Amino acid sequence: MVGFGQVLQDWLEVKYIFREQGIYFELRDWCYFCLIEGRQYYYSPSSGKWRMKGQRAWQTSKTPEDFIAQAKAYSPPKYQSNQSQSKQKKTERKQTKKKTYCEHHNAQNQQQQSSGEGQKIREEFLQILGLTFPFTLPELKRAYRQKALETHPDSGGNAEAFRSVQTAYQNLVLSLSV
Repeated sequence: MVGFGQVLQDWLEVKYIFREQGIYFELRDWCYFCLIEGRQYYYSPSSGKWRMKGQRAWQTSKTPEDFIAQAKAYSPPKYQSNQSQSKQKKTERKQTKKKTYCEHHNAQNQQQQSSGEGQKIREEFLQILGLTFPFTLPELKRAYRQKALETHPDSGGNAEAFRSVQTAYQNLVLSLSV
C-alpha cells in the first residue's frame, strides 16, 4: 500500500508538470480538472486514470507525461458526433414542421381576410376572449390566460368552450404576425 507521503508527492509532481507545460488545471475532489488543446479532462494521479469530460470510459496512463501525450492524441468515439448530428436533424425537422404549420394557418387567414369572411371571424374571436380590436400581444396573452382558466375542464369549465378559446387565441396570434 502506498503511504500518504508518496500520494502527496505524486500530486505535487503532477502540479509541477502541468505548470511546466502551461496546462490550465484545477484541483477537484479527488482529481485534477485540466484543459489540454481546448478539451476538458479529469486526471487522477493516484490511480493514473483519466477521461474526457462528457465521456464515461476511463483511460489508463503510467505517468503524467503519458497522460498529456494520450490526451493530445485522443479523439472521442464516433457515436458522440453521430448524436450531435441526430440532434441537429431533429431540430431541423421540428423547425420544418413549425414552418409548415404556420404557413398553412397564414394562408388560411389570408384567404379568410380577402373574402370579407375574415373580419367577421376575427370579431368572433375577439368576442370570445373579451378584447376590442386595437390590442397588443401582452393584452392578448393576458385575456387568453384568464379565459383559459375559466373554461378549462379541470377547473369546472366546458371542453368545447376551452377549445374555442384556444382556437381564438391561435388565430389572433397568427393575425398579429401577418
